[in-house]
Amino acid sequence: GCYGMRHGYLAMVMCLVLAGCFNPVATPESWAEPMLGRPIQYLYELVAGDPESDVAKRGGIKKEGPLDNGNWIHIYPIDAYCDIHFETDPQGIVVAFRTVGENC
Repeated sequence: GCYGMRHGYLAMVMCLVLAGCFNPVATPESWAEPMLGRPIQYLYELVAGDPESDVAKRGGIKKEGPLDNGNWIHIYPIDAYCDIHFETDPQGIVVAFRTVGENC
């Protein structure tokens, strides 16, 4: 089941990524913010570890770039109408994010 934020970051990520469910008070922004300063590889490993997840079924995370500043964008599809665009530095650390779509 989903436990929400009170049980910590990992439980929240597992809930959202693997179970595909949302805490009613959680927003894409509140979910993505804890990724700031963390390696993007963590999200790739979560998705790779669960090929039945909604994200995996939507084709997984897509990497785009490089940007003019040398950073990369990683597009994480939450649902059909909302993606999170994570920006990473050349070492793969998340430095920014934004939500894109009608359902964010």
